[in-house]
Amino acid sequence: MSHRQAIAQQWMEEALNEAKLAQSKGEVPIGAIVVHRGSTISRAHNLVESLNDATAHAEILALRKAASALGRWRLQDCSLIVTLEPCSMCLAAARLSRIDEIIFGALDERFGSVGRPRDLSKDPLWGPTPRLLGGVCSDKSLELMQSFFKELRGRSKNSPSE
Repeated sequence: MSHRQAIAQQWMEEALNEAKLAQSKGEVPIGAIVVHRGSTISRAHNLVESLNDATAHAEILALRKAASALGRWRLQDCSLIVTLEPCSMCLAAARLSRIDEIIFGALDERFGSVGRPRDLSKDPLWGPTPRLLGGVCSDKSLELMQSFFKELRGRSKNSPSE
């Protein structure tokens, strides 16, 4: 394993901790951190249900906090680390904020925008193209997602119907 991969795994562990916080709140377990020059400057997790806000994805919240921490919206020299492949909204936000690198865990077959079926990571309309590293600790990310949705399905089966 390269030094870069080892660092990415350490950062992903931080993002996974955020995902676990989301899960404990009944949110889809996705966590994100932003690292600036080797130091974590923001961390967030999904709060869509808690805030009743469809845009309250972990990535968006982490980017907002990072911009506040740095006092600027341009996040050059920053890496976004997220437990799940970013959706198109989050990818666009990261690119528009000039993030240098996106590291993600599991692939998102349904909403992911970095690979198949659509790859928006290189579209020139969205600003500079960040470096991408996917699949970091993907097994841990998948396990969190699967356990969350299994539990959710179990609750809906056991709840009384109206």
